[in-house]
Amino acid sequence: MGNTLKRTVVVYSSAAAGYGLYVLASSDEVRDRTVGFAWPLLYRTLSFRDRVLGDSTQKKKKDLAFLSQHEVLELWADCGQLFKSYPQSIDNWHGIEPNQHLHWAIRASAEENAFPVPIVKVTAADPIKHLEAVAGESVDSIVASRHLNKMENCDELFKEAFRALKPGGKLVMWESKGSSKCKREDKIAYLENDVGFFDVEIDSSSSPSTIKAMKKRNLASSGFFIPGLATMPNMGRR
Repeated sequence: MGNTLKRTVVVYSSAAAGYGLYVLASSDEVRDRTVGFAWPLLYRTLSFRDRVLGDSTQKKKKDLAFLSQHEVLELWADCGQLFKSYPQSIDNWHGIEPNQHLHWAIRASAEENAFPVPIVKVTAADPIKHLEAVAGESVDSIVASRHLNKMENCDELFKEAFRALKPGGKLVMWESKGSSKCKREDKIAYLENDVGFFDVEIDSSSSPSTIKAMKKRNLASSGFFIPGLATMPNMGRR
């Protein structure tokens, strides 16, 4: 079993490398179409590997259980792989994924994991630009699926997420070990002192590290905060 698994990983790693080179050499449209077809298939293979070698789904479930609110805005939704880790209490999910050719995979993953079509919305847009256009204090929870080490504009993500979150709203992000484009070293101090988040936690016990942050409730909302009430359409699960 061990040798078979190793050979399988080698084969798919080689295929992924060839696929990566092809994507880099292609036009934007060809690249998006190729990613939209190949990445969901490759992800399912990686999911099988995770189940055999140590499933990361349980870690993500624990991380996303932090989202006590009903409405979630997910940036870089990719092919919807987080649906298997989200709490079932979510009543409204909005995913921002620039590659429209991945949207079919997002909807398929939502259906596969028992998230009904009426509560799922997918938008093809640049996630940061979309976040900039979101009204202030209008979102219950924000999840950034792309790891922070891949972002040069992490400061903008932090600040815009804080602005868009309602008082009491929560932010969940991940960061892989190794070199990072995000140059913020002491993220807890930056998120709390410079951005304004409250009760920031970073769990580095396993890779990727998990970053959780909460926007403090103001006096006007204290004791009366009902997650999702202000922005959630009347289409939640019953």
